[in-house]
Amino acid sequence: MTNRDVFLQILSEASGYGPEIVQGYADICFKIFGINKKADHSLSPEESRKLLLELRNEIPAIRQQLITSGIMAELKLAAAKVTVH
Repeated sequence: MTNRDVFLQILSEASGYGPEIVQGYADICFKIFGINKKADHSLSPEESRKLLLELRNEIPAIRQQLITSGIMAELKLAAAKVTVH
């Protein structure tokens, strides 16, 4: 698993939308914060498990940030477009 995989998983869990919906927003986050190279860093199974557990504890705060930033509404629109096609 990579940092990108972990981030996608957590963003998907926090938003309730699948990875195919949150992928674009995850890519934007990595570009904005200049961490594209770190995003593709491979993690050991233990590192992946630990990071997922730590970030899952933060899901309520992540979800709140998605709502207050308006990203949740954009994800809802993106999901609606995917189901229409």
